[in-house]
Parts: sequence; C-alpha cells; structure tokens
Amino acid sequence: MLMKKIQTRLELSFWDIAIEALSKNRVVQRLYREVYQLSQEPSLFEDSLAFGLTSLAGFVSGIGVFFLFVITR
Repeated sequence: MLMKKIQTRLELSFWDIAIEALSKNRVVQRLYREVYQLSQEPSLFEDSLAFGLTSLAGFVSGIGVFFLFVITR
C-alpha cells in the first residue's frame, strides 16, 4: 500500500514537471497553435489528414518491404 502511494506521487510529480516544461516550449506552442488552426478549417484538416495517413501507409509499406528483403536473403 505504501509503495503504491509513493509510486503515484512520483508519477504525478513527473507529469507536473513534464507538462510544465512542454507548455513553455516554443515548438510545442507553435505546433498546438497550428493544429488548432487546422481544426478550424474542415477542408484543410481533411486534406492534411488524408496526406498524413497516405504518408504513414507508404512508410509502413516501405518498412514491410525492407523486412521482407532482409528475411528472404
């Protein structure tokens, strides 16, 4: 029981520090602002989502082909 309380307090302390650090990071602030702006324009959001999913599918397919070549050698 005591270990559970200590673990919970450590985890909450970690996330407090991590969230504070990320909220002050300029890159994260800019990314958040741009994602918010994308969500306000549905057509632009849909286009970005389609582009992202297509890119991800291509990346995963490329990794799959690479591993098939590695396995068959």
